[in-house]
Amino acid sequence: MNNQPVHYSRSSFLRSGEPPIAVVRSPLQAPHIQHTHDFDELVIVTEGKGEHITPALSYPISRGDVFIVRESGSHGYESTEDLVVINIIFDSDQMGAPLRELAELPGYHALFVCEPAQREQQSFGGRLHLTASELQRTLNSISRIESELESKEPGYGMLVTAMFVRMVAFLAQAYSTKESPCAQELIRLGSALSHIETNVDGDILVEELARMSHLSPRQFHRVFRNVTGVSPLQYQLNLRVEKAKYSLAQSDESLTEIAFQTGFTDSNYFCRLFRQKTGMSPGAYRKQHRLQ
Repeated sequence: MNNQPVHYSRSSFLRSGEPPIAVVRSPLQAPHIQHTHDFDELVIVTEGKGEHITPALSYPISRGDVFIVRESGSHGYESTEDLVVINIIFDSDQMGAPLRELAELPGYHALFVCEPAQREQQSFGGRLHLTASELQRTLNSISRIESELESKEPGYGMLVTAMFVRMVAFLAQAYSTKESPCAQELIRLGSALSHIETNVDGDILVEELARMSHLSPRQFHRVFRNVTGVSPLQYQLNLRVEKAKYSLAQSDESLTEIAFQTGFTDSNYFCRLFRQKTGMSPGAYRKQHRLQ
């Protein structure tokens, strides 16, 4: 097997003017070369078993397993036995508000954010494993998404996005019911992330988030940064900027009103931070995105 990863580009699957979602069914009867890609991938194992390999570790997968592979991560498959996976390629940025609404679900954060970041530490113990009925419901959802993608009837892009978000919500809810110690650990951390999401314009206390995660404040800071790449405060500030970007593009409210609505008590600080995060002023951002 060639160990040199190949690279798959999002432009090969997600085309301009089409929904930011693609479904790829992959029978993997032989070892599959390690590869990287510049898109996120939701993997559902529908048949058989095998080994999912990354540069850091290898772990068994089987029918019913569901996991996320983040962009830029190198991975592949070995020791396959009648292995069939469905890869759902998606661009969360293009989906915008519909997908962001799922951020209030602890199971969403656990499955899409925490588990990929903690996979090596947990040796894949936090993966989602669907029951037979849960898997069948997921497969039915995928079939409906494929039908809409193929039909290209008027409005199909909106329907595909809605179907995908609904399926992800179901997977998030399914994850929240799992009782394995690894899953429960990630769900608690997901609850902390959801708390920040639902209180993006308010004050957050690290001590409270740490209690929700069953960790000491010091442990929470370490795990949180490992999962998100930033501190809890920076995470909240990033969310505030994202919320402000949406308001700037969708409303006629003043910059001061938007600053206050997103939790900033100083509009000057809001403008400085916005420019730091986006490379442009709030006014320039509004003008650019209103013209599109």
